Amino acid sequence: TNLIPSIAASPQNHVLLHCATYFEFVRLREHFEKSDLAPAFAYACEYDDAKEVTRARSRFFNGHVRFLLVTERFMFFHRFRVKGVRRVVFY
Repeated sequence: TNLIPSIAASPQNHVLLHCATYFEFVRLREHFEKSDLAPAFAYACEYDDAKEVTRARSRFFNGHVRFLLVTERFMFFHRFRVKGVRRVVFY
């Protein structure tokens, strides 16, 4: 209740939200989709195919979205370099 509104209110772009579990990821993804921040975020998890992950990373790097939501398993197993990250928030 405190973390997401404070992150959304900040003017900073290129924020990587790192979730420890898939359930936290789903909860945050649904929260973003229901809020007014829906066009301002992209997500990538271990169940997405390569095309979706590439699209999300590209939109984040080029500044089309402010937030990139990822899971810990995604970062561990895929080992992608996410370019353009200026702030990392561990949820």
